[in-house]
Amino acid sequence: MASSRMAGSRLSLAAIWRLIACAALLCALGLTIAPGHAAARTPCQGNTCLPEAGSNYTFEAVWNCGQIHSEVHCYYKETTSLGSATTHTWGFGSASYSGEGTDRVTIEAGTPEFTYFGGTGTNLMRACYWETCHDQEEIFLHEVVWNEGFHTISGHGEA
Repeated sequence: MASSRMAGSRLSLAAIWRLIACAALLCALGLTIAPGHAAARTPCQGNTCLPEAGSNYTFEAVWNCGQIHSEVHCYYKETTSLGSATTHTWGFGSASYSGEGTDRVTIEAGTPEFTYFGGTGTNLMRACYWETCHDQEEIFLHEVVWNEGFHTISGHGEA
């Protein structure tokens, strides 16, 4: 009588446990290789993102670089040069335009290699490092604002 099972098609219990252990090891390695904080962070983006009282912010700054073209970025401490910009542990940022008409404004906070939070909106854009909009003390970032026109855009940041 022929068997309906093929020889060697069943895995032993020990082999199954070895496969489970290997899968767990690969998952653990994947978590340590991935950029840990960036993968776990959920930033807040939009006009409703505002720091709450008691959210551990101790520093606040407002800046602008005067009228700037769309290809010019305005960094904290009122400079258009990334090399001259000052970093901080920013947790909140906003870009705003308050002139006539409308303008698309952008706020970004990050390093030269990675943007941690930011976004673009019409006349106002707010963003936070954490979805809760609480302060962060983990990484020093540049904050930069710019626009799609030729306007004076104000930056506002809290750390």
